[in-house]
Amino acid sequence: MTDDPTKNTAKRTCFHCAKTVILDTRGMGRDEGLISSPITDATDFRATGNYGSTVWDPEGGAFLHIFICDDCLKANSDRVVVVNPVVHRKYKVKWWDPSK
Repeated sequence: MTDDPTKNTAKRTCFHCAKTVILDTRGMGRDEGLISSPITDATDFRATGNYGSTVWDPEGGAFLHIFICDDCLKANSDRVVVVNPVVHRKYKVKWWDPSK
């Protein structure tokens, strides 16, 4: 992971394939930009913990933050579901179709 403050960018890698993804950090503080910046050709995911995990269940608001590039997301679309909240605590779930 390298940052270039002169170009207002930060480089991160795809969680799956390790391809470089670029974050635009203009107008953001160094730490803030690393977690809330617009990203190019990737999606960011955050996990605050899970009772089922034996490796990640933090206290105090910490979270994992990973990036998955668009190529990997599309290539693995058969393993992705889209969850749309219909009403509080009820969800409409469907398999993701990257062609739509």
